[in-house]
Amino acid sequence: MRPDNEQHFCFGLLILKNMQPAQKSLFYGCFTGWHLVSGPKAALDLDMESGATLRLYSDGSAFRTRIVRRN
Repeated sequence: MRPDNEQHFCFGLLILKNMQPAQKSLFYGCFTGWHLVSGPKAALDLDMESGATLRLYSDGSAFRTRIVRRN
């Protein structure tokens, strides 16, 4: 990592279903911005440093990610 004047965010998110470690979802990465996705199901879009946009969402049984835009 090197210091710079650009805005960057890195995070890790651990989601435990029913507080059971065997039923976990783990997400991590560095991104330059984010926004909420409107619609019937909540989702979060992360603008990744690679230029891709990654969507974090729940399919009703587990949390998932998928690429919604590649640069």
